[in-house]
Amino acid sequence: MSDKKKKKNEVTEDTEKDFPKTEEATPETEEKGEEKAETENKKESDELAKAKDQFVRLAADFDNYKKRTEAEKAALRGMVVSDTVQMMLPILDNLERAVSAAADEDSPLKDGVVMVLNQAKTAFENFGVKPDIVSFAKGVTCGYVQLGGVAVSRKIADYFDDNVLQCGLTYSGHPLACAAGVACLNYYKDNDILGNVNKSGKVLGEILEELKAKHKCVGDVRYIGLFSAVELVKDKATREPLVPYGGDKLGVMGGIIGKLKAKKFMTYSHENMILVCPPLIITPEQLREEMVKLDEVLAEVDATL
Repeated sequence: MSDKKKKKNEVTEDTEKDFPKTEEATPETEEKGEEKAETENKKESDELAKAKDQFVRLAADFDNYKKRTEAEKAALRGMVVSDTVQMMLPILDNLERAVSAAADEDSPLKDGVVMVLNQAKTAFENFGVKPDIVSFAKGVTCGYVQLGGVAVSRKIADYFDDNVLQCGLTYSGHPLACAAGVACLNYYKDNDILGNVNKSGKVLGEILEELKAKHKCVGDVRYIGLFSAVELVKDKATREPLVPYGGDKLGVMGGIIGKLKAKKFMTYSHENMILVCPPLIITPEQLREEMVKLDEVLAEVDATL
């Protein structure tokens, strides 16, 4: 055998060794292959269906858990609010008695009690309490025309469908004042003023907390929505007021307010507190810009301590 032919045979043998011949497909082997593939596909489909079922069950269980915990939280919150309101009612009654009994109309003490009373009466809005009767005044016309009123629940209103309410004054139901009130309420609704109050109020609260942490003259800050106060003190540890209650004979607070007004930061004070109550239409950007002025004046107060 020639070397060339011998080499060719060796290559052929090596090839057959590396790549053995596959068994030729027959109808029987093809059927077995199809059955095996079908079995594997069915197994995968069953596993996928099982996993999907487990996921759906788990999602349903979690959804039920969320609903259950939310219901429990709502019930607990309702109990807390109910208990709080019941405890507050006698306090409000006593505050009203104190205001009625005050002999001096210009007493700073009476002014303070009236402020606390008014704040307490409106606090319900932030705790999910639905009162039967609510009185309102200046804000309903934005202060441009005098108007006051009383809003009652449907249950109370229905009572007077068949029963006469004997009340009324000479200027009750004044058309101009009522028109101003309706226009103002429509503006509140159409321009989402409450939404802006919530958004800007959050920013105001954050800024006030920063001022409290930064300035030694700030004993505390209190805020809800866009209604807030900065309490000034001589000493944070003792919380001694910057000026005595009802006795700012040196006009310290007046001087601080004067510095704010010089910066076009228009506000006023009550005892040792600076009231920060910006317009309800103020934007977060405008609020941040204006609060820099308060920051600067508080730094000056710090320097005097």
